[in-house]
Amino acid sequence: MTRFSIDAVSVDTDALEVLATRMAHTRDAVTRASRLVDDCVGGSAAGLVAAALADFDDHWRYGLKRIVSNLDNARAALHDAARGYEQVEQAIARAAAGD
Repeated sequence: MTRFSIDAVSVDTDALEVLATRMAHTRDAVTRASRLVDDCVGGSAAGLVAAALADFDDHWRYGLKRIVSNLDNARAALHDAARGYEQVEQAIARAAAGD
């Protein structure tokens, strides 16, 4: 685990990686939930119910795409931040050692 501290700022790179992993798990759970909606839309025979489910499905898919995209972007940003902090720490250590 790497902790960086500059005055009042502290970064725990392990926590960033854990959060990135949790974001990926959340994305996967949301994707699985969309399959439940698929099952409901595909199995409905009643006209009004089918229309209501189709409308919901359109909104759900739009929202799902945004959620998945945001989770992917947040996961990537957290991972990149953790890597960046680790690279800075390594560079400082090399500079302090005279390398």
